[in-house]
Amino acid sequence: MRLLIVNPFGVDTYDEPIAKTVKRVARPGTEIVVRHMKRGLSFIRHAYFQMLLLPDVVETIYQAEREGFDGATVACAFDPGIKEAKEIVRIPVVGEAASAISIARMLGQKFAIITDAKRAISGITDLVRMNSMETGMVDLVAIDMKVEDMERQKADIRARICDIARELVDKGADSIVIGCSVLSAYTFGMDIPEDLKGIPFIDCNVAAVKTLEMMVDLWNMCGIEPSRRVNFQMPQMSGPADFAYARKVYGITD
Repeated sequence: MRLLIVNPFGVDTYDEPIAKTVKRVARPGTEIVVRHMKRGLSFIRHAYFQMLLLPDVVETIYQAEREGFDGATVACAFDPGIKEAKEIVRIPVVGEAASAISIARMLGQKFAIITDAKRAISGITDLVRMNSMETGMVDLVAIDMKVEDMERQKADIRARICDIARELVDKGADSIVIGCSVLSAYTFGMDIPEDLKGIPFIDCNVAAVKTLEMMVDLWNMCGIEPSRRVNFQMPQMSGPADFAYARKVYGITD
């Protein structure tokens, strides 16, 4: 199968670290392509910035289906554009945060999330609530570092994650979600201190790819896809003229 990871940033800085991580865990025969945006910022810290990138992210996934990709995800723990993309493509589309949290809830009774900047806490909190995933969440804590600074401070961020994880475990967390795609990429495979062994650390990039592989199998083997009755009703099917007109109004060409 051929999977697309949409890097929502307008720089290629994070393409290689993310690709290197997920290719280590993908099945034999799974091809991973990481594609960054042609325009955009090197960070996403505000809802306004996220709003600006959404059309490009969703359109990238729309075109990916036409290119023959079997599934797609977005490398950001805000899960930007996931719901919108599910409406307009048949291929499986999964969110990184939603995938990681789902796995965390299967591996323990209580989970906690560690993200990058304090400003990200609001966006991930909204996502958790929107997906009704707050049950069992102990806390959501930031290491307080910008994504563009992480490559230079890998050792430091790994130490911070472990320090925060200890505090979260003391609060009752028995699984830890690394809730940032860039943070996950730079900490994948890190040595876990003896006192934290037995606590699963869930990488959101890995969680998304492994979930996506499963969803592609469910689609190909069983015909299982998102419910199209109401929530993910495809506009090009329910109102093809409206779909074409809307794309024309907003200057989107096939």
